[in-house]
Amino acid sequence: TITDTDVLSAIVTDDLASRLKDAGYKQSFCQYSQNAYAIASFFGRGFTVNFTANNTTITLMFKQEPGVTGEDLTTTQAATLEDKRCNVFVDYDNDTTIIQHGVMSGDAYFDEIHGLDWLQNALQTGNFNVLYLSQTKVPQTDAGSTQLANASDSVLGQALNNGLIAPGVWNGPSFGSLKTGDY
Repeated sequence: TITDTDVLSAIVTDDLASRLKDAGYKQSFCQYSQNAYAIASFFGRGFTVNFTANNTTITLMFKQEPGVTGEDLTTTQAATLEDKRCNVFVDYDNDTTIIQHGVMSGDAYFDEIHGLDWLQNALQTGNFNVLYLSQTKVPQTDAGSTQLANASDSVLGQALNNGLIAPGVWNGPSFGSLKTGDY
């Protein structure tokens, strides 16, 4: 939690949010609040995801923060926080109080990093379990490769079920046999 009001100024560039953004920290996030413990509510809200259930992944954008009072900001201050990739639980004139913007200090949203961290861990664990539970070795054959592929496929099916990933058109750069524009 950043309580220092310097973060609200576009002129100040050495505040914590600016330093985190400039460093490109992908695994870090911050929140401006006069409540020094506000980030604990952000954590709590973000880590309610049950990755083993159906349609459970969430974004933090526009969500509530139990136990935290919203901040009254000007449009300029809100824009400055957005530019510095600093989250805030903010009051709006229409009696709505929500999280803006649910972002990490790097170029991603909190839910992307949280979900991909889970996916990486689940894939590693699934494949480790295949290797660990084998009484001998997993053979370097089609049958052995299929065991590892099945473990990965199971995890990816779980990621599809929980809403983290979905089929669609690949918009990223081409690699291997996957080309930009492939379904």
